[in-house]
Amino acid sequence: MSEASAQCPKCHTPRNALGAIAPRRSFAGATDRPEGRLVLNNPPDREVGIGHWTGGYLDPLFRQGMHPDRDYVGGDMVEVGQNTTAHLGEPNLQVVIPNLRTRPPISHKVESKKKPS
Repeated sequence: MSEASAQCPKCHTPRNALGAIAPRRSFAGATDRPEGRLVLNNPPDREVGIGHWTGGYLDPLFRQGMHPDRDYVGGDMVEVGQNTTAHLGEPNLQVVIPNLRTRPPISHKVESKKKPS
């Protein structure tokens, strides 16, 4: 796995009560990020993850920060995209994208814990 994809679990993985990454739920998304944003579930679960995205949708996500619905990433991911994923290059994308597509699905719906006011 490339070093870039090795960094993804830092934000895309839930944490336990002590703040440590929960390795069995790696990439399952999180609701407890410092800026209060939801971080999406990345494994290919068809209901709550990226399983319904075709392989072609991951390339624009990494290169331009664009989701399949033509919306763009937000929060910390904007900086990650500008400084990291947009510069991965084809050889690294050929490692990162298949790695995400072949991860075991994890059904972990990521929802805000805050009630709307």
